[in-house]
Amino acid sequence: MLMKFYLPADLDLEQHYAENPPFERFSKDKMVVILSNIITIPIHNKNLVIEQGFVPLSATVLKGMFTDYKRYLTYGLESGLLKSDKSYLKGFKCTGYKIALPYGKDLQTVSLKSLPLKRHYNKRYRVLENSTKPYAFLNAWFAKGLEIDTYKAYAFLNAEFALKMEYPALRDYEMRYDTTYYTPSGNKGDYRKVMKDPVLQYQQGVLSLQKLKEGEYSCHVDATVKRYHSVLTNMRSPLRNYLTFKGEKMVSIDIKNSQPYLLCLLLQDGFWKSDKIVRPNAVRIKNTFLEGKKIEKPKILLSSLSNKFNNILTIDILNIDKESTYKDIDYFMLVKIRKTLVKTGFEAYVKEAVNGTLYDSLKPAFEAVMGYTINDRKELKKAMFQVLFTSNQFIGQDQAAPKRIFKKQYPEAYALCNAIKQKDASLLPKLLQRIESHVMLTVIAKRLHKSYPKVPLFTVHDSILTTERNAQLVAAVMQEELSRCIGYSPTLAIEPLDPCVSEQKIETLKMKATG
Repeated sequence: MLMKFYLPADLDLEQHYAENPPFERFSKDKMVVILSNIITIPIHNKNLVIEQGFVPLSATVLKGMFTDYKRYLTYGLESGLLKSDKSYLKGFKCTGYKIALPYGKDLQTVSLKSLPLKRHYNKRYRVLENSTKPYAFLNAWFAKGLEIDTYKAYAFLNAEFALKMEYPALRDYEMRYDTTYYTPSGNKGDYRKVMKDPVLQYQQGVLSLQKLKEGEYSCHVDATVKRYHSVLTNMRSPLRNYLTFKGEKMVSIDIKNSQPYLLCLLLQDGFWKSDKIVRPNAVRIKNTFLEGKKIEKPKILLSSLSNKFNNILTIDILNIDKESTYKDIDYFMLVKIRKTLVKTGFEAYVKEAVNGTLYDSLKPAFEAVMGYTINDRKELKKAMFQVLFTSNQFIGQDQAAPKRIFKKQYPEAYALCNAIKQKDASLLPKLLQRIESHVMLTVIAKRLHKSYPKVPLFTVHDSILTTERNAQLVAAVMQEELSRCIGYSPTLAIEPLDPCVSEQKIETLKMKATG
């Protein structure tokens, strides 16, 4: 299967080129690639918040596509095809672009004609396709009976789009801290709403439905944390409610507050011990001195779990040198982490994380400091991600209130996170996601496939979709393996994939619109 590109169905590029002649040797296909990226980046990353329609385009990625990308961006800007936000923050934000010409919400598939570009993208597609070879059994389930009620799914998308366009107050949003925003009292710096674009949300939904219908499942494993991605991981959750398998109802089995739960593994000293397993690609620790005593040179940075944890996780979780994910960890970081764990109690944190109530335990304090009521659990989740995944230095900023609250409420857990992130703030999320992918894919999914090969299985990162009659079986395996891997039994939620849930969402929007 070849890579596909998508453009607005009513975008008339030929007329634009006729009215604004391009430069010599201009490649229409290259412009298609840029425009398709502007359309599909927010579609493939449903959690990406796009402000005023500007989509961040990485210069590094564009250069990897074709070295003369700047000429095409310049033509697009000068001819009125593109607009730019002219905003770039090194290491934080790429320059944003959007299509300046008017267009509607419907999409069309566009094929490339340039043979060099076709070869480039077909090769890239094969690389992505080959990345899932260890999980070929997961790929196979898509074509064995996964179906979606496209009529009802499109009805949902159209109804939602119409309501959000007519009543802007109904649009989804995220709260973001803005240093240039003034509060009603005149103080500079406050949280503000950043609205999500209904057109982008509609297009994201349409593309998911279109791919599923055409058998383009977009399965691949990312190189950094080995997460398995597919058309289902990119699909908005209301649309998953219309899925069935051979006509049978399906369920989603989720780990409640999964990232905080997985952190419980890192709070255990056994995870950080360097014994038993040696891998050729593991990081070697330099000889050093600590408090005047020479330290033995460990053979690996992190080992498998100790016998207490049945050696379920191996050093393969990290693959440190090969993936260049944890290259900045040194011996002093390991010592700091181990010292943090000595004679430290994490009982309060572990209790809330394991029970799936950590977000709820922090909610009152978050609301009191941030000055508004948090009605959406996703917003609590994002506040928690700020706590865990921003840099240690960020805690002094005005917008880091959730981080300071967490430190006060769970000081021991915060100290461990601080030690892990002392050199690289991205280390903790990468480590947690790598543990997640290892446990969910290598341990749980492979065990289910080996022991119960007839049980339909679809992974969506920290959750598994299966048929209603197999829900308890899959949940039992998840419970057992997560308990062995992490050391604590998780709280799982079994949610039916029910069209009524999405239809109720539309009714709720209608009530808000008329109320």
